[in-house]
Amino acid sequence: MKKFFVILTLLTALIFVAACGGGSSSGSESNNQECTSGDFKCIGSESYYCNSLGSWVYDARCENGCDSSTGKCYSDSGDSSDTGNNNDHGDSSDSGNGNDNTDSGDSSADLKCTDEGSFRCYNDKIRQKCVSGTWTNFEDCEYVCNSTTKQCEDDNGCKSGDYKCISGNSHYCSNNFWELNEKCPYDCDYNTGKCKDSECTTGEYLCGESTDSEHKYASYYCEKGYWEYYKTCPGECNKSTGLCEAKEVTCVQAAGKTWTEKTSTMTWQEAKDYCSKLTACGYSDWHLPTISELRSLIQNCPATQTGGVCGVTDSCLSWSDCGDSACSGCDSDSSGKYSKLGDTSWFWSSSVLSDYSDRAWIVIFSSGIVGKYNKSNSNDVRCVR
Repeated sequence: MKKFFVILTLLTALIFVAACGGGSSSGSESNNQECTSGDFKCIGSESYYCNSLGSWVYDARCENGCDSSTGKCYSDSGDSSDTGNNNDHGDSSDSGNGNDNTDSGDSSADLKCTDEGSFRCYNDKIRQKCVSGTWTNFEDCEYVCNSTTKQCEDDNGCKSGDYKCISGNSHYCSNNFWELNEKCPYDCDYNTGKCKDSECTTGEYLCGESTDSEHKYASYYCEKGYWEYYKTCPGECNKSTGLCEAKEVTCVQAAGKTWTEKTSTMTWQEAKDYCSKLTACGYSDWHLPTISELRSLIQNCPATQTGGVCGVTDSCLSWSDCGDSACSGCDSDSSGKYSKLGDTSWFWSSSVLSDYSDRAWIVIFSSGIVGKYNKSNSNDVRCVR
């Protein structure tokens, strides 16, 4: 009977231990572990993730709301199916999910780095360090990580009402946090912390470098806040006005007409505008030559010079009806023998193809070819009267 009571006592003790959840070691671990590493959750409009120590850590303030099913921020488009963290502050260098580098949501390419020991900011809140080729969380910033210095800033770096440029966009300080104020289309003014209205004022002109290797300067104009190419300057550019300096143009007689010297390359529309506005050699009635006028300068290539079998003329401008093989010219020659003015390059005519409105007829004087070319491209120009 004594043996029976001993066994009963042992069974009772075992049942009590099982009811209490097992050994004290596992119970202590359960009490200290807040979450499972790699998990996300939403707290209000902020996303938190579980780090490798099993603690919830701030991840991002969600501008477009937090997806309660994934615990991550919605994308800019508001697509709830997007499970990626898209707290977009416009910093292209802070790509990828900067949480614990064992997070299955990260792509290996986003976490790779080459500059060992360097730092970067992730989501303006986390300072990461390049360790053994992988971006690793180094410091959680209480307020903000400065994307320029790659350092955490204290509360003195963010005072309510302040504005600051972060990653080229305007941010304002709210409750000791930098919040996105506005994405800047023309960059951010680092003196005021607010977006610039534009890079330039519409209607302004500026002297810049020419893309044409034969000329030094070009004139640019401001269109909707951006500098756009205006024209290549044949000579100097006036830095006060931003416009090309007037250059004295010389003229020459050929094929019974007066022609200007060859100008710098222009698009078809620029060439038409240039000739129509030109005053040179005492005249202002210049125009871009028609294809028949331009063909009158061809010599030593019977098929394409005036009266030749090439069918392209002012009265026949269709590629399918007029642009036959006879217009393909003669053997290439760089001596200028096919031009009465010694030209060897491509020249615009004012004549547009009747069946291709975006193309105009040209003459290639190096071989006497009569062909077509897209009007948005550039060719040489001689004006005629």
